[in-house]
Amino acid sequence: MDNRYHEKIQLSTSDLDALKLIYPAIVGELEWIRSTAVRVLFWASSLTFVIVGWIVSNENVDSWQQRLALTLMVLGFLCVVSFLIGHLKRYFLSAATAINRAERAMNAFVIGAYLPDEPLLPNEWMVFGKTDWKEPIFQVAQPIIGILGLISIAAIWLAFL
Repeated sequence: MDNRYHEKIQLSTSDLDALKLIYPAIVGELEWIRSTAVRVLFWASSLTFVIVGWIVSNENVDSWQQRLALTLMVLGFLCVVSFLIGHLKRYFLSAATAINRAERAMNAFVIGAYLPDEPLLPNEWMVFGKTDWKEPIFQVAQPIIGILGLISIAAIWLAFL
């Protein structure tokens, strides 16, 4: 791991006080991003199932042109959701990077800064905010959207055979 994480940083009292003020706000922002991603994924999944259910139960959809148009609309909707989830992930990573920098500035990874023989935070958290950080909601979101797309296509086309 990067050695500079274990080097003690000297901050002035006013800088430390400023960090203590903004840190909870950034953590709150991360919680908002996570909950927004979960809500977007939940509502997109629910709406997709309702729309596809309505399409399948609708007897007026009888030509392949109508099925193709409906398939493209559902896939377009899922692409927008995928883009939104990707945007939330980028926003999450930037906020997580700010948190990581604040924790480093507060010497949370320095052995002996808070606890006698260990750092306050585990070494695994040093990658928080970096591209190799695996946030669970963003790990499952894209596969869920892909599976929704496949189920939607199958339902729309197989229901009218």
